[in-house]
Amino acid sequence: MSDTTISYGTVSSGLVLSSGDVLDVLSGGTADLTVVSAGGIAYVSAGGTEISTVVLSRGLDDVLSGGIASGTVISTYGDEQVYGAAVDAVVDVGGSQTVLNGGSALDSTVQGTQTVYSGGVSSDTKLEFGSETVSAGGVASNTIVGILSGFGGDLGLLYVSSGGTAVDADVQDGLVYISSGGSAVGGTVLDGSVLVYNGGVATGVVVSSGGLEAVGDSIGSSLAVASAAEIAGGTLELTSGGSLTGGVTFTGSGPGLLEIDTSTMPTTVVSGFGASDEIDLTTVAFTNSGTVALNTSTDVLTVTEGGSSYSLQLDGDYTGTTFNLTRDTASGTVIQIDNGSTTTISYGTVSSGLVLSNGDVLNVLSGGLADLTVVSAGGIAYVSAGGTEISTVVLSRGLDDVLSGGIASGTVISTYGDEQVYGAAVDAVVDVGGSQTVLNGGSALDSTVQGTQTVYSGGVSSDTKLEFGSETVSAGGVASNTIVGILSGFGGDLGLLYVSSGGTAVDADVQDGLVYISSGGSAVGGTVLDGSVLVYNGGVATGVVVSSGGLEAVGDSIGSSLAVASATEIAGGTLELTSGGRLTGGVTFVGSGPGLLEISATTMPTTVISGFGASDEIDLMTVAFTSSGTVALNASTDVLTVTEGGSSYALQLAGDYTDTTFNLTPDTGSGTVIGVVDVPCFAAGTHIMTKRGPVAVEDLTLGDHAIIEDGRSMPIQWIGHRNVDCRRHPAPAKVWPVLVEAHAFGPGVPQRDLRLSPDHAIFAAGVLIPVKHLMNGTMIRQVEVDSITYFHVELAQHLIILAEDLPVESYLNTGDASSFANAETPTALHPAFGSEARDIALVMDARGYAPLRVTGPEVAAVRSALAVRVEMREQQRLWAS
Repeated sequence: MSDTTISYGTVSSGLVLSSGDVLDVLSGGTADLTVVSAGGIAYVSAGGTEISTVVLSRGLDDVLSGGIASGTVISTYGDEQVYGAAVDAVVDVGGSQTVLNGGSALDSTVQGTQTVYSGGVSSDTKLEFGSETVSAGGVASNTIVGILSGFGGDLGLLYVSSGGTAVDADVQDGLVYISSGGSAVGGTVLDGSVLVYNGGVATGVVVSSGGLEAVGDSIGSSLAVASAAEIAGGTLELTSGGSLTGGVTFTGSGPGLLEIDTSTMPTTVVSGFGASDEIDLTTVAFTNSGTVALNTSTDVLTVTEGGSSYSLQLDGDYTGTTFNLTRDTASGTVIQIDNGSTTTISYGTVSSGLVLSNGDVLNVLSGGLADLTVVSAGGIAYVSAGGTEISTVVLSRGLDDVLSGGIASGTVISTYGDEQVYGAAVDAVVDVGGSQTVLNGGSALDSTVQGTQTVYSGGVSSDTKLEFGSETVSAGGVASNTIVGILSGFGGDLGLLYVSSGGTAVDADVQDGLVYISSGGSAVGGTVLDGSVLVYNGGVATGVVVSSGGLEAVGDSIGSSLAVASATEIAGGTLELTSGGRLTGGVTFVGSGPGLLEISATTMPTTVISGFGASDEIDLMTVAFTSSGTVALNASTDVLTVTEGGSSYALQLAGDYTDTTFNLTPDTGSGTVIGVVDVPCFAAGTHIMTKRGPVAVEDLTLGDHAIIEDGRSMPIQWIGHRNVDCRRHPAPAKVWPVLVEAHAFGPGVPQRDLRLSPDHAIFAAGVLIPVKHLMNGTMIRQVEVDSITYFHVELAQHLIILAEDLPVESYLNTGDASSFANAETPTALHPAFGSEARDIALVMDARGYAPLRVTGPEVAAVRSALAVRVEMREQQRLWAS
């Protein structure tokens, strides 16, 4: 710790200041190449000079009034305070330079922070990823915000707070934020932005190409003001709370943009508005019927849209000028000067490769054909009755208008492009951000939508494919056979189909997306493969089939009207009934499942539930599960009653469930799941390997020793058997046997054709896999039979035995012995033979020989090996023929 003084006529070089060290550079003294590290302080008094000082982390360089610092480098967490003059400082990332009363900073290069307080001045600061804050009474002159180069730019931030002033800022690639009470005078915006908020003022700013000046804020009662602004190819945006005074002038060759985001038009004078400039009224909805007119005596330009008028005061000679209106990139209205031409394609005439730009109009009349037309911003193509266009490309803010009786084929609608269809549009492609609108009398066939498609009253869409895109069906509109999301081997493309009040969606194919049926909307038919149908607040879904991976959720807590699902089929998917939902016309479980009916409402539905069988589940989500709960079927009425916590809940089944065994298990929350007890079994005639050789399962006796997978033998403790009348079973596909052909898994595995119950697990890849999850339609397939006798073999524990030399599971007693005729409990008339119910899965995890898998890498590997076997067999067949 030491104090060093550099007095008049003295020069120091290379001093290093550490913790507690102090350097005083007095009048006439010079300190060169000083290093100020943590805890060190360098003072430069009036008349003193320091050159090339390096301020390290937590070091301080204090340039007092009248002192001069030149070429200072302020490193991360270092600090320079300037009451005198600082020239050519470099402020690294994390470093700070503070300019205080009477201080000035000239030519600073800032990657960290510079702050100018009252009475301080900065000049020619260069912000390279750094920031400058100008506080009340501070002035920043000629700040360069961001540095443009041939390789892009370095962003910077200039923040002008209340009472602060920025003069002639050069915004190259950054942001100027003028807060309440702050002001910016002059300056140029090249490729950055000036945001004038809540009481801030910007005067005489020139906005060049790529630049943006946004004026206004919804916060506070005071106005943000831009005065005498110039638009030289850039954008001046007036938002809520903003005000333009002193005029707005379009200068240069443009294109310039004045964007007005308020419903009240500015009263200031707009000068220099020219051929390539635009005024965007973002809150004024564009319609094809809107008009724009200039009062030549007053230069007031009036836009009329939707019955309302909006006026702007122009200045200049617009005699003979024609203005037009187009849609902006959203739904607003853009004013342009019409410099275009009109081209008419009449009967027998063909055009090819026309390019329509601002103001250009193409009219394709009856018998005319336009091929490969490009419609860019401000251009319009009209296809009249009997006219045809092929392979039109609609670019940003171009419009393709297919009138009644007109035909458009193969149109590509790019981002912010628009096609309006009153006639017929076939095979259109709507890119992301593009839109296709189908209006009264119009039809769109085979559109591929990544952007948006809207179907209004009297309009029809057919076979639309939504690939990350959306379709909205409004009142009176119809969407038929929409494909929502496109499933592929690599996943899917999500889509959204929104059916609003009065709209109808028919036979939607929901592969990987969402259908939202709002109040008054309806969906008829359709299939949900791997997406969701949400029926809300008065919406209706009729005859929807929910397949594996699909979800239909019915009901909403909003509003008093009910959401309704009618005649729904659950084909391995999920139907969810929530509060405010209602099921009518029956619910049917179809296919081999597993299907899930999820009831999160507190009141049970009264509709009939059919086909409920093995591997299906009904989840009563609001009924708290207890181990003492009961489930019972009234055989005369088929009413299934669940009793939990002293309360009873009834569901109306349909089918012959006499003596079928139901069980209750907890769901993944706190609710109660109803399931049918499943048991894995062998079909009669299957040979089991024993110590006395292969023996047909029906000929086994207690005491026979079965050979297990590791070669040892274990005595058979029990043999269950049961004949099943598949014709009377409520879900026969769940008990029909699965045929495993001889040699399906390899030579001699199995030795002969083998029939197993659908959920009998095969031991492969170190896990147990239910055979139905290995079906491939060829060597492993389900076969329909009228009746079948099933057997199973119980050992002392769950083990792997050999059936026709195929390793399969033995019987695991999970309390389901009533599925067999020779059990000591009442016999279930229509049992379900498998191992996928939740309770059995839990038992398998705890007591099973190996983990149970229905998906995952092990299942995929086994299925892949089986596919190879199928291919080998096919090749052998071809060679033999």
